[in-house]
Amino acid sequence: MTVKSGRDELRLPSRSVFFYPLNVPLEVGVFDVIARTLRLPAARLAAVAEEMAGIDPAGLRFESISPVTPAMGQHWFALMDLASNALLANDSVMTHPVLAEELTRTVAVTALHTFPNTAMTAPYQPNPGWVPPATVRRATDFMQARAELPLTLDQVAEASGVSGRALQYAFRRYYGTTPIGYLRRIRLERADAELRAADPDSGVQVGAVARKWGWASPSQFSLAYQERFGVRPSHTLKSH
Repeated sequence: MTVKSGRDELRLPSRSVFFYPLNVPLEVGVFDVIARTLRLPAARLAAVAEEMAGIDPAGLRFESISPVTPAMGQHWFALMDLASNALLANDSVMTHPVLAEELTRTVAVTALHTFPNTAMTAPYQPNPGWVPPATVRRATDFMQARAELPLTLDQVAEASGVSGRALQYAFRRYYGTTPIGYLRRIRLERADAELRAADPDSGVQVGAVARKWGWASPSQFSLAYQERFGVRPSHTLKSH
């Protein structure tokens, strides 16, 4: 497969990846090929770029169709495998809105780290100023009350009465993580509570609990759980 975008031309061997730029025509030559395409809304990419780098969403541009490094290209390929297997499976678990939101955000973040774009070279942005603890508490209370819903940074920031960038800065200051990272902590604690309350003989599965609280991969959930609680989730389910 050959792909040409302006002066940027790729000859793609097996297991290659490239980014289809927004609103830019491509010339594609195809021979003996099987391809998978993952489409992500441009507005979702722009919102995540604003969250990560503080850039104006309208200013997001992808500057090359090639991954920044071969290693990041392979990382993207692995994510495509995960996403396509989850989305195309019979009775796909991706119908769960929390899981769909988590996968969408993961794909957006990975795309912004894999393919050259203006978020990578955004100029330094001064911090947005002091955010009072009461505002941060409003944000945490909002997430605690709605952890089972597919929340976005914009929704949490609106409920808190500040911008998304200001809330990001405040959470890093007070909690050492982002608002979405804090939300994942809440969901991990809810998953732990559910596993501890479950009857081991009732047929409850760790994978089902993981999916309910936003993890498409049971192995990734197990790693996060063990890092947080010191034991594997299967041990918690059996031991009580």
